[in-house]
Amino acid sequence: MNKECNKEEFECFLRGMGIKGSGFEGIEEEIKIINLLNRLDKYRWAEDHNIKNIESYEKRIIKALDELG
Repeated sequence: MNKECNKEEFECFLRGMGIKGSGFEGIEEEIKIINLLNRLDKYRWAEDHNIKNIESYEKRIIKALDELG
């Protein structure tokens, strides 16, 4: 679950999307992988454009890797 919302808010979100708790568990790993790929793509973009604060992109990649466990 995301740290941007509490458990009740997250459950309301899932209901609104038509996803039951067990359904989310089935796609949670894929979501984490997609998040990592998204972070890697943003890092690649930042590196190509000589972004000065690239460390923030690196931290997000590390966090996404940690979430994959």
